[in-house]
Amino acid sequence: MTYDPAKRIQPTPASSISRPSLLRGFEHIPLFSSDLTPFGAAVSFSPRGISASHRDGEGRETGCELIHAGERGFSFTPGGTRSLFRTPGPCRPRLVLVDGPVQAICLAALKPHAHRNTTFAASSGSWSRGADKALTALVTAHPPREVILAFAPLAAGSCPSRDRCVALLRELMPPGSREPVVLEPPPGGWVGALRAARSPGQAAA
Repeated sequence: MTYDPAKRIQPTPASSISRPSLLRGFEHIPLFSSDLTPFGAAVSFSPRGISASHRDGEGRETGCELIHAGERGFSFTPGGTRSLFRTPGPCRPRLVLVDGPVQAICLAALKPHAHRNTTFAASSGSWSRGADKALTALVTAHPPREVILAFAPLAAGSCPSRDRCVALLRELMPPGSREPVVLEPPPGGWVGALRAARSPGQAAA
């Protein structure tokens, strides 16, 4: 099966959602509509959930992860390929890599003043060959000055995605570049951190 982005259901673009209230179905995270805005056309919202588009090194959509509303988990488009979900445009001076789209959205929401100078990017699940290619294109075209690896380690303490990124970035970054900084999420991950940072009781949209 070949993935055709034109055939997937087109939800409401995040930029057209203006009410500063929690997204319906995401009270458990919780996310405001404005939290999606930094990701531009790569993210959209519908009653089913949040659609997060993955793109390759040339900017082509390769698949879409649906973050289901109501704590119903995740799914990926049949026939799609996991590459990178990220904030649009060239790589900015700071690059932050995390495990998946929801983690990228939550971490970006926790750092609103960093949006102008930061590219937030994520694969989904295990780091993939498609993510390798997309990261290579992103970093080669515009090398960042700082890279932060904000992956959650496995229960045993290892982190294969982080290890792969470290190895790849050492090949890609110009001589003399800084070593990547490791930023492990707190207990509960970046979703839990955002939940803790926001007061309860906000009405859903």
